[in-house]
Amino acid sequence: MDILNKIKELFSSTQRDAQKQITDLYNTYKKECINYICKNDIDRMTAEEIYNDSFMAMYKNLKEKKLTEFTSGPGPYLKIICRNKAYKYLGKQERFPETVFPDDFPEIPDTDEQKEQKRKDEIALALVSEMGHPCKEILDLYYLQRKKMREIAEAINFKNEDSVESKKYKCMKTLLEMLREKLKKEGLI
Repeated sequence: MDILNKIKELFSSTQRDAQKQITDLYNTYKKECINYICKNDIDRMTAEEIYNDSFMAMYKNLKEKKLTEFTSGPGPYLKIICRNKAYKYLGKQERFPETVFPDDFPEIPDTDEQKEQKRKDEIALALVSEMGHPCKEILDLYYLQRKKMREIAEAINFKNEDSVESKKYKCMKTLLEMLREKLKKEGLI
């Protein structure tokens, strides 16, 4: 199930924890979007209002089925709404009617340090994908999908949260050993 369907399901959900899930989605992108808005000489309080309006616009578009596809996920979509609302705000204020947003600048090439970190991240992800069941699933669900231990236990049919926690610890220990070995071979540590 792709992320758009998950979000649509979440917004149409009548589950007891739907509010918490919506709050988690809201908080996932809040800091990044507010910092993005503040880069354009907008104070933090106004940036928070713009973010709230933007999140509600995304929510409304999903509810009214105006949004049927994310090309690159909810974060970039939400950032575009924030940018447009910030631009409207700046235009209304007539302070910076010709504001240039950071997306309008060419991308700056990565430093050697950033390239090295990206390579390390690629290696770590590749090692996780090579791990067997249940390690691969546990690490994916916990770190990439940010699921709670209870949800993971249910998803992979473990007895309880404690057994998932114990297995996650063992999987991480194994992954770190594999990662150290691989990074040494590649001369990255």
